[in-house]
Amino acid sequence: MFFKSFYIDYFKINSDNCNIKEKENRNSYTLILYNITQLHSNKAIFDEFISKYINSMNCSIEFQAMFNDSDDEEDLDFADNDVLDSINTIGLKFLRLKIDKPATKSIIFDTISFEEHLNTLELKEILLYFSKHDNLFVFDLDKEINNEFYSINKFYSNEQTFTNFEEIEKKINERNKLSFFYNASECRFIPDIFNFEEIYNKSLYDIFKFLLFVSSIIYISDYSFFKEKEFHFKIRDKKFSINCYQEFVELLNKNNDIADNYYLIYNWIYNDAIYNNTSDKFEIAVHTIDKCNTSNEIYIENRIFEVIKSSFNLYLKENVDKYLIFKQKIIENITSSINECYNILNDVKKAHMQFLLSIFTVLFTLIIGETISQSQSKILTDEVSIILCILILIIFGLSYYKKQNAIKEINKIFKISSDLKVEIKKDLKIEDDIFDVYDEKDVLEELIHHQNIFYCIVMVIIISILVLNKLM
Repeated sequence: MFFKSFYIDYFKINSDNCNIKEKENRNSYTLILYNITQLHSNKAIFDEFISKYINSMNCSIEFQAMFNDSDDEEDLDFADNDVLDSINTIGLKFLRLKIDKPATKSIIFDTISFEEHLNTLELKEILLYFSKHDNLFVFDLDKEINNEFYSINKFYSNEQTFTNFEEIEKKINERNKLSFFYNASECRFIPDIFNFEEIYNKSLYDIFKFLLFVSSIIYISDYSFFKEKEFHFKIRDKKFSINCYQEFVELLNKNNDIADNYYLIYNWIYNDAIYNNTSDKFEIAVHTIDKCNTSNEIYIENRIFEVIKSSFNLYLKENVDKYLIFKQKIIENITSSINECYNILNDVKKAHMQFLLSIFTVLFTLIIGETISQSQSKILTDEVSIILCILILIIFGLSYYKKQNAIKEINKIFKISSDLKVEIKKDLKIEDDIFDVYDEKDVLEELIHHQNIFYCIVMVIIISILVLNKLM
């Protein structure tokens, strides 16, 4: 239950439920109710509320209101029976509750309002806020959520400390050797702090996926920095930026594994107790991300992580030199195959344009000829229309034949490429396929899509001829 609903139920407040204003930032939480006609409280009820939900969090609270018979705003004491009688008799135009948060704790009363506040902050401020304390206290959380370093607690939970400072410093020092983070002196955190398996609150889920995303990138990029409201980073030859918190939420809604995929790579590099060669893993990871991220978008697919692991396994093999020669051969073969397939695709497109041009040329010639030679109102005679339709169907068949040949050629090209990859894998004794970055699917889909458009145009021409011939 959100704090708003809890507060209204706790004091049995009757108000205009359609007119409620709620606002929260890092320092305070404000709730305004309008047209209050009833409020139930006494000293015991009020003291319990203050003790459990305000003083326990080291917060301070104040109430302001305006009675229906007045235009002056005044402080309100919920423990004063005379004040309560006046509220229930006269009513209030509005009742404002304001809670000031302590600087020593991170507290959220309403995650939706708080997430809206994040859109006004610089991205660095968001990270600093959530990384400066070991615990976050949330009022509307279903249950406690803990990891090794951090705890998200309900208000009435006992405060706990999870931070392992030695582990954090060790990873920060390792990162500083591999990656340049311009704001390193201000931001002392690791991605593990923000990694939780399950958070059911949507706003809180988005917040911690953002924190996991940015913190992971800081550890696996060549350099990164915050500038005003933006976050910039570079992985080899590719530069990226996030302009605001809302931009990340939109990316997360589109690809819900965007943060997890970066964290998997970070975790693989920095949390390895077996090989303990972070620098080699880092170099292989950033190189693979750069080469495999052909879309040049911030989002990277999970398959890239699988390619990174396979590349590292090959790196550990004795025949790595031989592998590098074969890898170059594979890359050249894939590039040549892709180019050849697109050449075939372009030939089909050109053929389609020539077929259409032929149809329109014949159609135009016949219409002009019939118009000049005949006095009747019909543009085309039945005989000419039939011949024209047969001609178009022949062209239709030729187009289909050319498409089938193109598909056969594309499959043949990729079959040769696939056989070469199998041969190399067998020779190198590799179980994982790190070369399957491209396939023929995209080329074939584009070919079929273009062919379908051509078919539609041809069918429209045939139907138009027949309809026109009947109507004239």
